[in-house]
Amino acid sequence: MEDYQKNESDWTVVDAFTNEIYARLAQIALDKENIESRIQDSYLVSVQPLFSQAVGGVKLLVKETDESQAKIILQQYHESEMRAAKEAESQCPYCGAGHVRRLELPGWQWLFIVATLGIGGLIFYKKFECPHCGHRW
Repeated sequence: MEDYQKNESDWTVVDAFTNEIYARLAQIALDKENIESRIQDSYLVSVQPLFSQAVGGVKLLVKETDESQAKIILQQYHESEMRAAKEAESQCPYCGAGHVRRLELPGWQWLFIVATLGIGGLIFYKKFECPHCGHRW
């Protein structure tokens, strides 16, 4: 029993996620760099997602000796994910054109949509338009 507790204390939390999928993707980034990692609380959060915030999310753990290197790798991983999300937002999903235009909704139109359809009406509002093909999303 003491050996198990000693081994447990060798691991430290380097990141926490709202669900298991994001944690597994980050774990893959660490695996590519040969850093041993494991995930904690994934079953609890998968069974009862409302507990995610209460337990601190799905935790990604690494050995204490790899903590600093793992944090650097995860920082690079998060930056690349943000860059990819920004590029995907600025690219037309229909024709692939790289220059899209953000559609601004005037205040009176926003008020009209909310008044008639409720807040849910804003879900259907198209936020981007491709000047190349005219597609809106």
